[in-house]
Amino acid sequence: VLLYGIWNEETQRQLPEIVRVGRACRDRGIYFLAFHTDHLPRAIEALPDTLRKYGAPFPTVQLYRWRSGMLDATMDQLGIRVGISWRPPLVAVLDRGGEVVWQAQGVTDWAAVEKTALTLTRER
Repeated sequence: VLLYGIWNEETQRQLPEIVRVGRACRDRGIYFLAFHTDHLPRAIEALPDTLRKYGAPFPTVQLYRWRSGMLDATMDQLGIRVGISWRPPLVAVLDRGGEVVWQAQGVTDWAAVEKTALTLTRER
């Protein structure tokens, strides 16, 4: 599960790596769910073209504005800890049973994300 926003320059720089990991997951039958969280109209409008530009293997899914604390409360039901304020990109890796086995905010090490996800495919 990825929460990201293209308004964030760090995340934008990482899009090639995010796409690479998304493809690696897809190729091994791992669901890669990505949710864009930016609410700036120009970022929302640019999202489809941006994902197409990088060949993203995941759809354009925009989260609508939420009341303060609602994203955290909603994700908490899945075991994903967001917090009232958080640093994108936020990544959570869940096992086949839906349990969070790894999570981080402000992710920059996509090789670690990929390694964790691929480890789960060997545990089948």
